[in-house]
Amino acid sequence: MKRVLTWLQTFVAIALGPCFSEDQRCTAQEVRLRATLTGASGCVAFSPDGKTIASSDHKAVKLWDVATGEERARFESGDHIVGCLDFSPDGKWLATGGFDLTVKLWDVARGKERASLNGHKPPPSRLIWPDGKCVAFSPDGKTLASTGDTSIRLWDVATGKNIRTLQDDSSIFVLVFSPDGKMLATGGPSRAKLWNVTTGKQSAILKQEATFVGLAFSPDGKQLALGSWTGTLTLWDVATGMKRLLFISQHTCVYSVAFSPDGKTLAAVEGLIVRLWEPTTGKERATLKGHTGLVNFVAFSPDGRILATASYDGTVKLWDVPSVVPGEK
Repeated sequence: MKRVLTWLQTFVAIALGPCFSEDQRCTAQEVRLRATLTGASGCVAFSPDGKTIASSDHKAVKLWDVATGEERARFESGDHIVGCLDFSPDGKWLATGGFDLTVKLWDVARGKERASLNGHKPPPSRLIWPDGKCVAFSPDGKTLASTGDTSIRLWDVATGKNIRTLQDDSSIFVLVFSPDGKMLATGGPSRAKLWNVTTGKQSAILKQEATFVGLAFSPDGKQLALGSWTGTLTLWDVATGMKRLLFISQHTCVYSVAFSPDGKTLAAVEGLIVRLWEPTTGKERATLKGHTGLVNFVAFSPDGRILATASYDGTVKLWDVPSVVPGEK
């Protein structure tokens, strides 16, 4: 049975560091740190060409040059404190979701706000809002999905109009489109759900004693990885509904997850560190250590060679991910 920790115990465990007990595996291969971007935190997203990283930092969005690590541009967001962001597939637009529950579209080339999308309302029971992925462009770039309350709003990117609203019966913290754009996955208290984008109906529900705050589809769309506040990392088979528990952290949450573009690696945040897993076998491939604050977001570059990790320590770190792990054939 999983041992349940109090919030105080959890934060004490985080403060002590990632490798302080026998059930923490700290012998995995280290991945080389490529660069550290200072003055960047919150969430991160790679541009489709892999040359730029966007990061949120309180009242601004920063664009960084991946090759040089230099800040390329800064979008002032004012009272729109950014909690999540996403690039459009063509790289022309950047969507941000704020703690004010507004969604903004930014012209990347001009660095100007193009539209402010309003409609989400804070539910009475929501005390805090995790830094999840609350905005997502569809794979064809025509639709933007957003959440932050008990609804999913679908926006027409060309016009900025709300074309559909999907209503849930509890708070939604995170959402992501399937690779084919036909489904949306959402996570929240005690459950994750799959939604049919065309009909707006729920197609599957995964119930678990966890609050899901990290979601990622595998590139083939067959699996959904789920990270939770209660420290579980789960793989959900989309076709069969079967779930496989990959890992349980006894000390901290699994705050964010991401599949590599080839689907062979799954990155998962675990407190101050990030672990790289092999989804098929469940083997741990590598451990990324270096942040001094809680890591809250991970993202792979489009070519899968770089992993970006954002932390409350005020930095985004870029890691070179090996294409071949020693010992593999």
